[in-house]
Amino acid sequence: MSNRNAAIEMFLNENGCRGAMRIALSGDASTRRYERIVLNEGDRTLILMDAPVDTCGPLDAFVKVATYFESIRLSSPRIYGIDRENGLMLLEDFGDDLVARVAERNRDAEAEIYEAAVDLLAEMQGHPPNDSFPPFSPEAQAELSAVSVDWYRRHAVGVENMESSRARLKEAIGNGAASIMGKTVFVHRDYHAENLVWLPAREGIQRLGLLDFQDGSIWHPAYDLVSLLEDARRDLGPGIRSRAIRRYCEATGVGEADIEKQLAICGAQRNLRIVGYFARLSIRDGKSWFLDLLPRVWQHLELDLSHPANADLKALVSRVLPPPDAGILETLRRATP
Repeated sequence: MSNRNAAIEMFLNENGCRGAMRIALSGDASTRRYERIVLNEGDRTLILMDAPVDTCGPLDAFVKVATYFESIRLSSPRIYGIDRENGLMLLEDFGDDLVARVAERNRDAEAEIYEAAVDLLAEMQGHPPNDSFPPFSPEAQAELSAVSVDWYRRHAVGVENMESSRARLKEAIGNGAASIMGKTVFVHRDYHAENLVWLPAREGIQRLGLLDFQDGSIWHPAYDLVSLLEDARRDLGPGIRSRAIRRYCEATGVGEADIEKQLAICGAQRNLRIVGYFARLSIRDGKSWFLDLLPRVWQHLELDLSHPANADLKALVSRVLPPPDAGILETLRRATP
C-alpha cells in the first residue's frame, strides 16, 4: 500500500468509514481526485476529496468559502472530516446530477435550471463581500490571460515575438478590466454547469449545490455570469443566454447594455485564459481531449471580441493568436513541453 493510500485509509477509519466501499469518480482539469465512500451497504454516501497539499495547495480556501456559503444559506457540501496536513476531506454527497448532465438529458428542464442559477448568482452577489477573500485584480487577470501566449501561441506558431505579444496582451486585458472597476462582489470564478448540482428536492436557490469554489475571490459581478453563459464544455439551448441576461438584469437592476459590455470584457479575459490552459493541459499533462473544446471556447472569444469595448483587443488577438483550425489543433496534439 502506498503512503498516500495508507494516509487515506487512516483518515477514513478515524472518521467512521472503516471498511467502506470506495468508488473513484471521473476527474477533469484539476489535480484533485474524488471518491464516493459508500457506508452501511449503500444507505449513506460521502465524497472523499483527495487534494495533496504539494500540488493543490492548502485546504483553507475551500473551507473558508464553504463556511461563507453556509452563513448565507447556500447549498455547499457540508464538511464531515478534514486532514489539513494530508489534504483530505470528507464531504456531503450531492449525487451525480450535475447541471450539465441534467440539461442534456432533459432539455425541457434547461431553462428552469439556468433561471435558478441566475437567481442564485443574484442572491450571492446581494451579500456584502467578505474582505478576507483575495481580490481578483486587473493585474492578476492580465497575467492569467497571458497563458494563451505562453502555451497556445508558442506551440501553435512558435516563439517569435513571444515577449512583445505577451506584454501587449497583458496591457490590453488589464486596461479592459480596469475600465469596469466599480462594484465588487464575491465571485466563484468557475461558475458553470459542471460545478453546479441540481437538487430539486430542495427549495429556491438551495436547489443548486455549489462545487469547486476554492478559487473564490472579489471581483466584478459579470464574471460569474459570463462563466455560466459561455461554458467551455456545452452549448446552451436556444434563447437560454438572452433569457438569463434579462432575468439577471431584472434581479440586480443593471441595464442590459451595461451588462453586455461587462460580459464581453470579463469573457474575453476568461476565454483567453481557457485557451492557454487547455493547450497546457494537453501539452504538459497529456490531457489532449481538452483540445476538442477549443473551437467552442474560440467561438465564445469571438463573441466577446465583437463588442465595441474590445475593439483594440480584437485587433491584437487577430495578429497574435491564430484560430484553432484543424491544422493548429493537430500541431498542438503533437507538441511536447
